[in-house]
Amino acid sequence: MGGVDVLACNENVRNQLLEMESVRTSLVGQLVWLGFWTRAVQYARAQRVHGKSQWSWSKKTAYFQDSFFSFTDAPIRILLTSGLLGTSISLSLSAVVLGVGDRVTIKSGVQLWNGLRVENDVFIGPNATFTNDPFPRSKQPPERFPTTVL
Repeated sequence: MGGVDVLACNENVRNQLLEMESVRTSLVGQLVWLGFWTRAVQYARAQRVHGKSQWSWSKKTAYFQDSFFSFTDAPIRILLTSGLLGTSISLSLSAVVLGVGDRVTIKSGVQLWNGLRVENDVFIGPNATFTNDPFPRSKQPPERFPTTVL
């Protein structure tokens, strides 16, 4: 079904593997990373007669993640691309706050929407939501929202 049952290598390969500081990673990936070629010897794998494999689904998933993140820059590229895409979407859909005054504290989770003006010396507590849409479930939003001043 897959996996490595037996691995043979010479002393040079062994020494280079032992010099690597990676703890949780793919042995085959390390061999390729070091520049060594691998060859597979095909054989018919016999069914397990006694015991049960210790490779649980969570161990297989962790092994895959460790191998994937250790030997490729794909995760960084994926995260970078998704971050840029998310930022672009956020900016294109973002609300425009008209202004925030001096000495204003805005705690986490606060939602500020179009047409809101926060004047000086205002404290907005956590998870506050401001809306100036009188019909927020309308399928036809107004062309311009009224200004709300705090």
